[in-house]
Amino acid sequence: MTHLNLMVDQTFGEPVAKKLNEWGSIKATTTVGYGFRKNEKDDVLISSLEQSNCFLLTHDHNTINEYRYEPCTHGGIIIIPRSIWTVEYVFERVKAFILSGKKAHAEHCVTYLHPKKAIIKTHNSGELIIPLKD
Repeated sequence: MTHLNLMVDQTFGEPVAKKLNEWGSIKATTTVGYGFRKNEKDDVLISSLEQSNCFLLTHDHNTINEYRYEPCTHGGIIIIPRSIWTVEYVFERVKAFILSGKKAHAEHCVTYLHPKKAIIKTHNSGELIIPLKD
């Protein structure tokens, strides 16, 4: 099982970070915990991912996506593309992704975690689809 470092965006916040940290394979810290302002700009957060050695976890797929932040230009972005979510739902999706054993494929890419699959948008408009178990 691979450890996953996550920078949790302000929308998910502390409740999601706390729940993710309950499982030993995840180290989750909020953007504020990484030292950013509460309403920090996306560009600033994304540009820090490589240096922070983490993925950004967000559900903002309107302004954070593979078109605006192309693969190989950042450390990695994980998106839960759901406007209505619960802490438990986010936890289960991230956990299922880690258990898939495919975390390494998401580095420097944009990954969407859906209920039954992960879609990793890679460089050169590539796409990797990974089935996820509940």
